[in-house]
Amino acid sequence: MRGKNVIMILIAAVGSVSLSTPSVACDQDANRTKAEKLLHARGLRRLGKIWITEREERLRTQLARVDAAHRRYRKAEKALDESLQANAADHARLLILQRQIEQLKQARPRGNSIKLQQYKTKLAQAEQVVTLLRGRCLPPQRLGGVGLTRQAAGEMVAARMSLLVLLAKIRQHVGLLNEDYRPLRGDSSVTEALAGAGAEQRLGPTRDYAGDLKPVAKLERVLDAADLPFYRQGGRLRVSVLVNHRTPATMTLLESGGQTLIPASLLQAAGIDIPADAPRVVLSVGGRMLQARRVRIDYLQVGSAVLRDVEALALPPEGEDLGAQLAPRALSGYKVKLDALRLRLHFESIDD
Repeated sequence: MRGKNVIMILIAAVGSVSLSTPSVACDQDANRTKAEKLLHARGLRRLGKIWITEREERLRTQLARVDAAHRRYRKAEKALDESLQANAADHARLLILQRQIEQLKQARPRGNSIKLQQYKTKLAQAEQVVTLLRGRCLPPQRLGGVGLTRQAAGEMVAARMSLLVLLAKIRQHVGLLNEDYRPLRGDSSVTEALAGAGAEQRLGPTRDYAGDLKPVAKLERVLDAADLPFYRQGGRLRVSVLVNHRTPATMTLLESGGQTLIPASLLQAAGIDIPADAPRVVLSVGGRMLQARRVRIDYLQVGSAVLRDVEALALPPEGEDLGAQLAPRALSGYKVKLDALRLRLHFESIDD
């Protein structure tokens, strides 16, 4: 009888444990869910056992894209140079054939001889090749304006700017990362939530990103040292620029005269406010009268040329179609050499 009572007591105890265990597990899951909700509400994301900010998440994505962006730039650079070399070879051959045709016409045989028939055949063949070459290549003054050279130059301009912007964003995010984490480290609710989110959960960053700035700086130096690619649109030089360290734009580089114009939308994207007391300037363009505002741009990078405190006219919304343009006087501190055959601009500081 005593043995039977012991068995009944053991069965009751096991039943009690088995009934209470799911309740404990449910409480733990609820606490973990509550902790994770709080961490998400603070803008954090889980990466393994580390909770990182949205900025660090973007930074990691951008760092992972650098190699691909660099390969795109190199591929575009190679494609442009190959396109220009092929065009140069075709154009040189075209000039030779045109001279040969002129010489051939001066040596036209007389009468209706076999030599005359051979001459006509040779002339027709040469003219056929000339027609083919004219449709395939461009004279130097039209390079980068149409056809394959325009497409290749446009892609290189875009690839270069895409890489520069990516590097600028990485540098910006690394600089601001500690500012994001500092208030989170001092927030007791975050500390409690990390403890409730599970074993060994901790706050980011995942590593010290200062080391990532070394290859970034190396790439920036390579891009700055290289000549700036350009293409032509309606006879105008189009180049890529970086406004206020962060905002890319394509501008028309005026070869003489004119004023620097910046659409208001570009100023807004670059975080540049137009002061309420900014002087108003009446701008006459193509029969239109526009009310522009005189502003100053702290930083404008054009290739290796870094321009400071650039005076510009901010275009009103109705003048957006004029686009951005850069006047030569903004580059007064640099010697600018245009290499039309390579579709490159070289900047040399006058102070150097």
